[in-house]
Amino acid sequence: MRFLLILSAFIILLPLTSSSQKSYQVGEKLRYVGSYYSSGAWSDIVEIRLEVHKTSKPEVVRLVGTAQTYVNWDDFFKIRDTYQTWIETESGKPLLFKRSILEGKFSMNLKYAFKYKSKQIVSTVSKQKKAATTKNLNLQSNIYDMLSALYLIRNMNLKALKPNDKKTLKLLIDEKYEFVTITFMGTEQIKVDGMGISNCYKMRMQLQNQSIIKNNPNNIFWLTADQYKIPVFIKAEIPVGSIQIKYIK
Repeated sequence: MRFLLILSAFIILLPLTSSSQKSYQVGEKLRYVGSYYSSGAWSDIVEIRLEVHKTSKPEVVRLVGTAQTYVNWDDFFKIRDTYQTWIETESGKPLLFKRSILEGKFSMNLKYAFKYKSKQIVSTVSKQKKAATTKNLNLQSNIYDMLSALYLIRNMNLKALKPNDKKTLKLLIDEKYEFVTITFMGTEQIKVDGMGISNCYKMRMQLQNQSIIKNNPNNIFWLTADQYKIPVFIKAEIPVGSIQIKYIK
């Protein structure tokens, strides 16, 4: 049921040449609805928001993602998740990542501090309001947290990809390095709320850790094929069913 994590895991870093023109700006706000398939029907369960904020340093921006169940679902499975990442504006490299989640009766606070000089990530985790534990992780090359990876891809030169091109990447999730394979499937026109029919980049993703997303050929995401590369539609198979995430105006 971790909709924001799935959204972030889908929109992953591709090691391609980045554009000098940023596809997102401070003040940008995107909104999504996450739906779950059960008993032969889709139910809208959670609203997801993605925002870009300025900081006191012009070379750093703060990315914020939130996920919150609609009120009528709170008694069934309450979600109150907040993700924050501070990144270098030009390189997109993460400097600090914070994740605070409340999902049902489970709560967790997690922080990654990226130390590039010492090549370490200082991870601090507190679960169920217990005392925090700290450990040092190896800062591997081209590694990103879930939220910084989402925005980085929007500055990549996706036009350089050809159908069936594949990339294998690394993402840091819950203090573990996860391997992700992305297959570019070309462009496709789909109907987008508030945009009408839009030409989109279509991609398929496989995640090695199937406790998050099942290995299924129908795990697909679409981004607008323009300078903004907005993620507009995602569908995935998870261990407990199927989900969809749609952009809403």
